[in-house]
Amino acid sequence: MSPRLEHDLGGSMPEPLWTVADVARFLSMSPQWVYKQAELGTIPCVRLGAALRFQPAEIRRFVEQKAHRSPAAKLTALQCPE
Repeated sequence: MSPRLEHDLGGSMPEPLWTVADVARFLSMSPQWVYKQAELGTIPCVRLGAALRFQPAEIRRFVEQKAHRSPAAKLTALQCPE
């Protein structure tokens, strides 16, 4: 990396953007689910032409926010038929 570009980026290399496959793997979800959530605006993304890219820090923040909004008390047990 050129010294000027490194200086413009705050002195350190930013974390590379993630692809749909990266996000799907990180969230243990399908790529189709990631595309749908990005289309709905649920998951923060960056559009580069037709491609979707994701900032890792924003995806981690998305997961943390979802975890705080879904307390374990709201989980319901599955009922097994007798």
